[in-house]
Amino acid sequence: MRLKLSQLPLWTTLLAVLTVLIVIDRLFAAFIFVPLAEWTQGAIALDVTDPQLFDFDALSGIWMALIALALGTLLLVISIASQSIPRLIDLYLGNRLSLLYIWFLVLGTAHSLLVMQTASVPAGHSIKVCNLLVLLPLGLLMVFPYTCHVLKQSKPDHIINQIYQQIQGAFGELVTIGRQSGNDHQRSIARLQGTILESFNQLDDVLSYITFKGPRAEIISLLGQALREYIRIKPMIPASFFQMTPAARADISFMTIADPNTTVVQTQTLIEQKIMRLLRNAYAQTIASSDYDLASLCMKELQETCRVIIQNATLEPPSSAISASAPMNTAATLDFFLVWFNTFLRVAIKDAEKVCDIRNLFNLLFYYGQLADCLVATQRMDTLRTVFRYLRIYGEELYNKSRRDRFLEFAVDVVAAEMSKVLRQIHVDCWPIPVQIELLKVLMSVDRQHGLRGSDEDPQAAISLGVRLIQMGLALYYLDHGFDEAVALILEDLKQDYTALGRERYRKVFEVIMFRLRVTNREFWEDTDRGNESLYFAPQKHRLDDLRQRIEEQFGLIT
Repeated sequence: MRLKLSQLPLWTTLLAVLTVLIVIDRLFAAFIFVPLAEWTQGAIALDVTDPQLFDFDALSGIWMALIALALGTLLLVISIASQSIPRLIDLYLGNRLSLLYIWFLVLGTAHSLLVMQTASVPAGHSIKVCNLLVLLPLGLLMVFPYTCHVLKQSKPDHIINQIYQQIQGAFGELVTIGRQSGNDHQRSIARLQGTILESFNQLDDVLSYITFKGPRAEIISLLGQALREYIRIKPMIPASFFQMTPAARADISFMTIADPNTTVVQTQTLIEQKIMRLLRNAYAQTIASSDYDLASLCMKELQETCRVIIQNATLEPPSSAISASAPMNTAATLDFFLVWFNTFLRVAIKDAEKVCDIRNLFNLLFYYGQLADCLVATQRMDTLRTVFRYLRIYGEELYNKSRRDRFLEFAVDVVAAEMSKVLRQIHVDCWPIPVQIELLKVLMSVDRQHGLRGSDEDPQAAISLGVRLIQMGLALYYLDHGFDEAVALILEDLKQDYTALGRERYRKVFEVIMFRLRVTNREFWEDTDRGNESLYFAPQKHRLDDLRQRIEEQFGLIT
């Protein structure tokens, strides 16, 4: 593998600059000094061999002034930029191109001090001329490029990319580390774990300090990219990497875990846990600062990761993997990320209760629905059942909370709408009828609470009109496609409303539902983060009269 200059260690950089200066000095004395003296003598009548021609006493002072200028520029930029970008000094200490110039100035100064001691040496004059006419002009010419380089290095996007390149480099080493053995292997594991975790911590610190949306969005996107890249190469990583080294145990993300051996080591989710905890922190920060788009981006990265896992589930790990861990268990991996989906959902629910605004919750449920769509497209029935079970649990919780905070009713509607979209799609894909009925029952139970069994003073207050619109719209879909078993199930469940309210009160509710279904258009008259398509639009509204007749006959509403 080719070694880049920016990856050389500090002492090698010093050695490289020293070697270059020695080569320049010797080449100048051997091949350049005499021709230069002859040319200047004939062209401009200037004898550079005359020791009295130049005043070398101020030479070392000029070099020291250059060092002061370079270091002053560096310290000034770092001191200013560090106020909004933490750990900036760590990046400059690792920036070899910047250190090359500093070493050049330091060694150039040492060279100028050396030439002051060579007055009695026959070749000493050529050394002085080399320093004055070659090295010093080079140092002066590189001042402006160096200043531009330092300023460029302090730009947030450049710093973020540098950190991400460190992570990518460490991931690349992980793939080949299996060829090592013994102590070298263990030392490499510890070093790579420390490098990866520290780099992620740097991204987290930058995200916490910086206020501009662009760099913050870039960090969130890079966290998602790093997660997907790691999952892609994970089957090729040695199993020993998933053990927690002292560096991992000292990382703040794992210091408070009660049983890291069970949570991290046995599940082999060291890096996944780290990235997801950083994404959760980012999600909480963006929610607290009302940056809805950034909060939505966190969920998009999580959903995109799940989509990639699902799509790549059939791919076999490369045969070239050496001492690799076991092939990825897709079901277990999806279960892991579903837990994090639910964790984010809990954060969003708490935020909605706190600020009386469900925008973040609405966006999150949209991405939960996108995950369900991916599961439908790949026929992952068991995982889809799990998703529906989680959505029902949180839908019921939101329904109970909406009895006190009415604005949360819309969140229940969103849960029902996402379920309804999935049910339509699995019917189009001809999933087994028992599975469709099973998932339909989950939808029908989202807002079916104790209020309809007499515990509330007013049973009508327990009815979620939005959920009923979605359920009736789904009944229209099934009716139009001849799925009578599903229509009968929906109507049988809705009959509980009739039993709780009585004939006259239910008729009024029924007429409101019929009217809303008839007049609701596909596009809502306001814009949201997810577009302006109405949750309550029923494309099969031409079957409303048929559904009305069936309900009136079954419920006894015909007068």
